[in-house]
Amino acid sequence: MVLGDLYLGGETAPRALLPEEVRLPALEYVVRFGARRALPTGWRPWLARWLGCESVAPLAPARIAALTPAATHLPPPGTAWFATPVQLQAGLSRVHLAHAGVLRLGAGEQAELARAFARDFAGSGYALQPVCGGELILRTPTPWSVTSCEPARSAGGELPAVLAQGAEAAVLRRLMAEMEMWLHSLPMNAARRGAGEAPVTTLWLWGGEGDPASPAPAPPPALPRAWGDDAYLSGMWHLLGGSAQPLPQAGRVPAAAGERGVIVLKLSAQPAAATAAGGASALAHLDAQWLEPAVHALGRGLQRLSLIANDWHFSVSRTDAWRFWRARRPGLSGLV
Repeated sequence: MVLGDLYLGGETAPRALLPEEVRLPALEYVVRFGARRALPTGWRPWLARWLGCESVAPLAPARIAALTPAATHLPPPGTAWFATPVQLQAGLSRVHLAHAGVLRLGAGEQAELARAFARDFAGSGYALQPVCGGELILRTPTPWSVTSCEPARSAGGELPAVLAQGAEAAVLRRLMAEMEMWLHSLPMNAARRGAGEAPVTTLWLWGGEGDPASPAPAPPPALPRAWGDDAYLSGMWHLLGGSAQPLPQAGRVPAAAGERGVIVLKLSAQPAAATAAGGASALAHLDAQWLEPAVHALGRGLQRLSLIANDWHFSVSRTDAWRFWRARRPGLSGLV
């Protein structure tokens, strides 16, 4: 089970996102009793290696996402980049990205945004395309050599002084600035403001670094099942000749004896996540509706539960609960 967009910037981040009085009993159980190891490169390379596709792990995640069936073929020599809708807020001295500032657009808004981009950026060589999970993919006419940061890693704090580095970093920053001005007067944003929703202030470009080549790995002998509304997950399973399934009904964790599977969940997709104080409610919903049933399934069809969150991998079985001497770490404190 992967919490795909839960990142904590430091020791104070858990308290900022989750008040101390809010409990996450299932997550606390997994953190307390599970074996823990770091994932320095994040959950996406871990997923590729878990599937036995070592050659795919270092590849650009946006390129994998662009392989999703909803996307069209990307002709060379350009590259694909995630174009994540965000709401940036100006502070006294720096720009801020709130936890609720990483936005998840509906299919209609994605399509409207892509159509407006095709109209207003015609002739630029750039193309914007919706993919699953409320994300968009930006296609560039030429390759970019840029290293950038996933926006969810900056949520809840001020933006880093340097958002992108590399030969084309200035081109990336300039395009983001142009899109910020373009989005300001877009009818879609006027409609969002009128509905009391956060406007899209810019599209955060990231995830195009790494080898851009289209890989052709051999699929594993038995491709595990996958559930989730995530573009990287969808692209990976499409690459291996399978397909990721929509999330099952909340509270029903699919578990069959001897079967491997992965569920990718997003904090931004949970109820109340889009509100200013919704982070705690979204976490509580994830814990109650997904993690708690998974913990209860241990030993009853589910032999082992792995949880990936904030670049940590926790693995727990039912018998691990005998480690009663391990202290409970409340809330999110066990993830830092």
